[in-house]
Amino acid sequence: MSSDTTYYVFTDPTTPVTISISGTLTSISFGVDINTILSVEIGTDVTSIGSEAFYGATNLTSITIPDTVTSIGSQAFQNATNLTSITIPDSVTSIGSEAFRNAINLSSVEISQTGSSLNIIGVAAFQYAASLISITIPNSVTEIGSGAFQYASDLSSVKISQANSSLNIIGVAAFFNATSLISITIPNSVTSIGEFAFFYAESLSSVEISQTNSSLNTIRQNTFQNATNLTSITIPDSVTSIGNAAFLNARSLSSVIISQTASLLDSIGSQAFNGATSLTSITIPNSVTSIGTNAFQGATDLSSVIISQTNSLLDSIGNYAFNNATSLTSITIPNSVTSIGSQAFEDATDLSSVIISRIDSSLNTIGEYAFRDVTSLTSINIPDGITDISDNAFLNSGLSIVYITSGILGIISPATNVDFFGATDVETIVPSEPEPEPTPPIGSASARMHLPLYTNNALVFYKSHSGSSSTGSGGVGNSRIKRRKT
Repeated sequence: MSSDTTYYVFTDPTTPVTISISGTLTSISFGVDINTILSVEIGTDVTSIGSEAFYGATNLTSITIPDTVTSIGSQAFQNATNLTSITIPDSVTSIGSEAFRNAINLSSVEISQTGSSLNIIGVAAFQYAASLISITIPNSVTEIGSGAFQYASDLSSVKISQANSSLNIIGVAAFFNATSLISITIPNSVTSIGEFAFFYAESLSSVEISQTNSSLNTIRQNTFQNATNLTSITIPDSVTSIGNAAFLNARSLSSVIISQTASLLDSIGSQAFNGATSLTSITIPNSVTSIGTNAFQGATDLSSVIISQTNSLLDSIGNYAFNNATSLTSITIPNSVTSIGSQAFEDATDLSSVIISRIDSSLNTIGEYAFRDVTSLTSINIPDGITDISDNAFLNSGLSIVYITSGILGIISPATNVDFFGATDVETIVPSEPEPEPTPPIGSASARMHLPLYTNNALVFYKSHSGSSSTGSGGVGNSRIKRRKT
């Protein structure tokens, strides 16, 4: 037969048929009803299956595709609702968009991981293939199209090689609502994972990804939103941004592995880890310049935020960034930070230590209600360069002592019974000059020799090297007195 053949099959609408096809299949027209086709055997002289070739063949249960076929066209088997299995020959290089869309009983797709020539799995290729249980992504595939396995609700296994795969792109919503998917490997070759790629993959508990060998540059917005069983994630060093709501409501996520010094991460988007209620610690790489609005809001188990005061490039902490992070006990504000957003630490009720350099800090703005209801916070250091603290920034906090240079923002220091931006009955104290050195590690010889007893701004009393204080001439005995400028 010549190529580019159009087949006209005329049948009795009540009589099921089996057809054999040769030539290059581009389209089929059926005189009565395509639903009469039960099985198809394609001859070895066929090289492609054209667009919509078996569209709506709802009674098709079996098809044999020879290894001469190189492409399966768009919508070729769309709505073939009784097709249960198919073997994709190694010769096929592309599966077109919507090729098996709504093939709701398709449970088995046989495809070779190493021998296949497949390059592209098209947009929505297996969308709504609700009975599909597993799929092998050949090493030759470079792109999984947008929505390719969207709503494949029974899909629990995706076999893919981390080291040998050529996969470059996982498209937008590729595994959206693949609610049975348990694990996924992100090959080292992948540079892009699209928005909503694993949105509502609520059984997904494991994402295998290399920290040092991955080529991934972005985790886009909503990528793992509502992946409620995901327990840990590695952020590759190559990733420069974590998008808005990337891990929103990933409530089982307890571990985020990320390098403080090797990572290239620049930004953590709005709501990135909002509602990650099991997250206990997070490292903010030195390269990060912004933490977005609501980034860690409601991360109620978050007790540790590891961040460098001197090496960080962080410029801004967004509105609500750590709002309701009720287990957070300490936070370091890097010297590079210029603004703390409104309600950034509101309701972080266990936060008792906020470390800010008075001299080296670039902080100039503390937003509205930034530390409202932070009831464990009793003291804070205000940098000399501060230019704006919003009204009620410390409303209902536990703040009782503020170290601040007199005259900054019109505040008198030292003074007592001061109203300090929402905090009442505050004592202001002139900070020591220069700033105190960092406290040596507890238990070290240095700590035993230099542990302060108390300070009155002019004198600092230290325990002796034995760890006990004593008195003698002048009332100080073997204790040392270091005189400081006031």
